[in-house]
Amino acid sequence: METIVENAIERGYATSKSEVIRMALLKLDKDLSLSDESAYRALSKEAMREVWDNPEDEKASKFYLRGKK
Repeated sequence: METIVENAIERGYATSKSEVIRMALLKLDKDLSLSDESAYRALSKEAMREVWDNPEDEKASKFYLRGKK
C-alpha cells in the first residue's frame, strides 16, 4: 500500500500521504454509498481544496492543468 501512496504523489495525483488517504476514502464512500450524496460533495470539495486552490504548488498546478485539458 505504501507503494501506491508514493506513486500517487510522484505522479502528481496528490501532494501528500494524507491527501491520498482522503481521496481513497472519498472513492470508497462514493462506491459503497456510505454517506448521503450531499455530504459526499461537501467532503470532496473540502478535501480537494488544497490542490485546486494552490496553483503555485508544482504538483497541484500539474494536477489542475491536467483536469482542465
